[in-house]
Amino acid sequence: MKIETMNRENAKLIREILQQELTPILEAYGLEFEMGNIGYDDDSAKINGFKVKTQGGKTQSQKDLDEELSWREKFRAVVTLDAEIVHKKDGMQLMLVGFKPRARKRPYIASDINTGTLYDLTTEQAEKWFAKEEVAA
Repeated sequence: MKIETMNRENAKLIREILQQELTPILEAYGLEFEMGNIGYDDDSAKINGFKVKTQGGKTQSQKDLDEELSWREKFRAVVTLDAEIVHKKDGMQLMLVGFKPRARKRPYIASDINTGTLYDLTTEQAEKWFAKEEVAA
């Protein structure tokens, strides 16, 4: 199949082609990739956030969470967080899995352990649900 014009359907098709074709090639080298949004005009498509990493490597939001937790520890924030805590709410078991530093309203990302569904949390929710218990000296 030859793609002669670029439109929404063909942009989606390009994502699928890359996913199907690149995955086995990169896996042979112990690598995987992430793709962001795809934009297009009449004759081209651009994929934002294309990243190749080692298999099982941390995502950017996981790295950002590690940095946020470290910052809270280092500067003795009022509330320090623990990514190992499992918070139970409405039948879900949530764990902190990521952080979006540019998100103002809901910067924390939690995942339901059972379903893998991701939820964006406010700072207040994260501090309430995942606050590290301070050890009395």
